Amino acid sequence: MLYKRGRKQNKKPISKLPCAVLVLYGETMNTNGRRKIKFLSRKEGRKLLDKQARRYLRMSGEEFVRKWKAKEFDDPDRPEVMQVAFLLPFGG
Repeated sequence: MLYKRGRKQNKKPISKLPCAVLVLYGETMNTNGRRKIKFLSRKEGRKLLDKQARRYLRMSGEEFVRKWKAKEFDDPDRPEVMQVAFLLPFGG
């Protein structure tokens, strides 16, 4: 399977491409008026997940992923849990 980026086709398989895209907060527009986008490696994605899990839930990202997969959260719809759950594709 190939991945298209812009007009050119990237010949790398998807498993070799960055795992996710993140719109940066704060200053979100370039000088040309487009949003800034950063491609994250798997390692950066895991680091982001870990940072947010520690911030919102006071647990490591690894512990969050384990609990999420085991469905151990009493109320998974709490905003702070969902805030971290949305990051699972980035590093889960």
